[in-house]
Amino acid sequence: MASGSLNKSVLLLSLLFVGGTAVADFSIYDVDDTRIDLQLDLTGAVFQNKDAWFGADEDFLGADVNNWVEQAIEFGFAAETGIWGGTLFGELTALQTRTYSDDASGLGIGVTDASDFLMEQGYVGWKSGEGFLGLGADALTLKAGRFDYNIGTGLLVNDGGGDGGDRGGWYIGMRKAFRTAFLASLDTGPLMVEGFYLENQPRQGGVTGTISGGNLEYEFESGGLTLGGSYLDVQDPDAPDFGDFNTVSLRVSWKTPVQGLSFDGEVVQQGKSADGEAFWLSAGYKWENTTWSPALSYRYAHLSGDDQNTTADERFRTIAYGFTDYGTWYQGEIAGTYPLENSNLNSHLVRLHLSATQDITFNVLYYKFFLDQEQIFGDPVAGTDFGDELDLAMDWAINDNLFVIFTLGWLKPGEAAIDWTGGDKDWLYSMAYATYSF
Repeated sequence: MASGSLNKSVLLLSLLFVGGTAVADFSIYDVDDTRIDLQLDLTGAVFQNKDAWFGADEDFLGADVNNWVEQAIEFGFAAETGIWGGTLFGELTALQTRTYSDDASGLGIGVTDASDFLMEQGYVGWKSGEGFLGLGADALTLKAGRFDYNIGTGLLVNDGGGDGGDRGGWYIGMRKAFRTAFLASLDTGPLMVEGFYLENQPRQGGVTGTISGGNLEYEFESGGLTLGGSYLDVQDPDAPDFGDFNTVSLRVSWKTPVQGLSFDGEVVQQGKSADGEAFWLSAGYKWENTTWSPALSYRYAHLSGDDQNTTADERFRTIAYGFTDYGTWYQGEIAGTYPLENSNLNSHLVRLHLSATQDITFNVLYYKFFLDQEQIFGDPVAGTDFGDELDLAMDWAINDNLFVIFTLGWLKPGEAAIDWTGGDKDWLYSMAYATYSF
């Protein structure tokens, strides 16, 4: 794309969001226990890089991927009505995404029109209402169709869609719904039990897979302790090298009696045709009654890689991970979003979160990345040091509808990254992101 076209795209996105604040929340029907709401989400992001892929993007990927623009529009409606002693609810939305110029994932290189228009949400469900078997309000939920689903922090299951490539919108990542999904959930307050079946919606050339399993969480009434566990049976008929495998996860979250001090963690083991493992542990402290309420945390994460000297397959197989917070589970605005995935990776994360006002927050994140094995996607590399990344982000809720993010990133390559890509320059990154919704 010519630079003039890119500049026009940036201007159009700016006008879109400046004018967007005039739109108001719109309910088209609200009588008794029946409600129908229109929904609209407009999202755009502009990306400027220097020395993407450590200065080797054209040699390594075959194109200049330093600058691009993404946009997405999702619209539809949600409805609910009282029936059978509970609430019948549903949602139907369509999503259009587009990327202008080649993004740093490299998935859209050679695609002449990186855009798509598809149904996103499309489901019906029922909640049990008050007094169901004495279990409390809306204790039982049944749901079927196309919808989002998340477990824990999103390391295993969060994102059922496939963005980027021929569809566009790689970073924005608006496609999250599973194409075919069923959920039965019992939530009594302290105890939640879920059973589910999920089928993803990959982009062109992606892998279609299914997940069936269960999830359980229990929140102790005192002590601030929450325990969770999940079992997943994963089938990838389009990926014979993966085969079918299962995954067991145990999770813990503890807000200690010491005000502001918390610990979190998760352990994952994979079986059948897989022998992968993962775990992460974090500790954090928040100064509640201090200016800007600083919160400092540290996390170590281990995601196993395949030891090519054995006959076993020890790689941790990603399933449907997604974004739930900075660094979770795209580890780094640069490294975790473009060159790396959540496999064959050990990482240290130090994060500082600051609340300047009720509407403006800052995040400073430092990562140190090491490969678990001296290879990247099966290609041997020199050493395990992939690099160091520093990210700065500002989140600003301008009003109830308009939200913007400004991000700066710096990724210094280690010996493994230099050997793999052939580039040795620092990767500098910036992004301006805005979303309007009602």
